[in-house]
Amino acid sequence: MRTTLFTILLSTLLVAQAQTKCGGFAGLACPANQFCLTASMPGMADEFGVCVETDVTCGGFAGKQCPTGFTCYTPEPNRDGTNHADEMGFCIMTQPILVKKPELSCPEKPLRCPSCPETHECKRFARTATNCSYAACVPKRREPVICPQHVPTCPACVHGQTCKVTPQTRTKCAEAKCVPVSSVEMFGCVMCTADIPSCQNCQAGQKCTITPRTCKQCASVKCSSF
Repeated sequence: MRTTLFTILLSTLLVAQAQTKCGGFAGLACPANQFCLTASMPGMADEFGVCVETDVTCGGFAGKQCPTGFTCYTPEPNRDGTNHADEMGFCIMTQPILVKKPELSCPEKPLRCPSCPETHECKRFARTATNCSYAACVPKRREPVICPQHVPTCPACVHGQTCKVTPQTRTKCAEAKCVPVSSVEMFGCVMCTADIPSCQNCQAGQKCTITPRTCKQCASVKCSSF
């Protein structure tokens, strides 16, 4: 179990930090003030290890603890025929080193809005953790149209005109306008000529149909085939 633990520890160290290899057949040495950490399995004297800092000690008779993120490493018990249970060990870092990301380099000059079309307006966006502040054209927000509650009325319309209330094309609110009066509205019926239509223009083999006059329509004549 202990051997497996330190084998995993070695793998973690190699991934978490840029460690220097040591040991092996060539007996690669570590730089000054560093210790060659191996899995310490019996019979594997030529195994490779990694160089780690040795300035923090742990273990011993007092059972000195390592700081958070470190593990206490001591020699394998009975590796050389000696019980190392009370020996001092070394605190080995087992958590990855967090690299602080560089801060954004944003211009200090004030934001200037671009030239926006009539349908758009300029909006300024505040700085975030990933983006500098900036300005951009965004569509204008359309406010709802509030129409007056009263029904509009026309001013005094001249003779031949009448007041009509219709919805506006853009706002859909009601508006009053003076518009020309049709003959039907003015006199009650359309004005027709006194002539009574005849069928004298129909060709041979056609029948004449006369539509009688109404209030909204004058009399008409139509030639049609039998």
